[in-house]
Amino acid sequence: MMKSTVLDLGTKQNRRTLDRVGGVSTVIGAGSTFKGDLHGKENFVIYGQVEGNSDIEGALVLEEEGKWKGTLKGRYVIVAGAVDGDVIANEKIELAPTAKVTGNVVAPVIAIAEGAVVQGQMKMVGGKDATHFTDQRDEK
Repeated sequence: MMKSTVLDLGTKQNRRTLDRVGGVSTVIGAGSTFKGDLHGKENFVIYGQVEGNSDIEGALVLEEEGKWKGTLKGRYVIVAGAVDGDVIANEKIELAPTAKVTGNVVAPVIAIAEGAVVQGQMKMVGGKDATHFTDQRDEK
């Protein structure tokens, strides 16, 4: 069974971005490797390894054990795993405490948890000001 660190599609309120996203249509499981480009209109969750680029119209969640090599692009992107490449979102990027990104992070809104590591530049596009917050959700 796959351990979920950021994805919880139960009835309780979970991640800010995932609260607005529906269910998941595509999962790449732990221990799986995918080479090639991912395109789609729905939501993707990655527990395994991907080597390639994405252009997802929905949300893309890279779980803690997930690894991505290439450009990771989606409407919403949530990273808890490791990315070797750029992370780009049309609306919002969330970096969990376990996120490790070696590349640039580009979106109108970027939320970074304490502990996340970014080795690259961060660019907020669209003219929005930075918002500072303390996450007050229960850790369970």
